[in-house]
Amino acid sequence: MSGERISIGQQLEAVRFAAERQALLNTGARVKDERPESVRDYELQRLLAAVETLTWLKANAETVRAAHQALRAQHEAGDGKGGEA
Repeated sequence: MSGERISIGQQLEAVRFAAERQALLNTGARVKDERPESVRDYELQRLLAAVETLTWLKANAETVRAAHQALRAQHEAGDGKGGEA
């Protein structure tokens, strides 16, 4: 996906909104989306960005795990450079 970057926070917000909406639909509720088209389009962009992020994470899972383990080891060794595990 090219264009404007969408933050992880924005992606997460979009996924939560979609999950809440799906939960409503699963109860049999009828949902009419009255948001302006520009808002609906942006929401779709945020969801697609989340798909792209998750796809990248899946493809790079081993590298991400190794980096996380290295940071955790640094943190546990007490050098203060590691993040929260």
